[in-house]
Amino acid sequence: MRLLPKELRVALLVKYANDGMGYIPVCELDKLLTTGKVEAFKRSSGEWVNPKVDPVRGQGMPNTYTGPNRRARWQ
Repeated sequence: MRLLPKELRVALLVKYANDGMGYIPVCELDKLLTTGKVEAFKRSSGEWVNPKVDPVRGQGMPNTYTGPNRRARWQ
């Protein structure tokens, strides 16, 4: 039996814009969000995310840390 790559085995439950529901591979989420085909998706925490109003990966706070650079000694 041939296994799919890991990124295709991990699936998200989504609500499509046409009111349907289904599972998609995680690697497809960005494309479906960009095209507007997904109305919401369910996080592993169980919460539903509406990409029009809720934060989605990669859209978090910009790098605004102003504290000391603790990594400098290791670089």
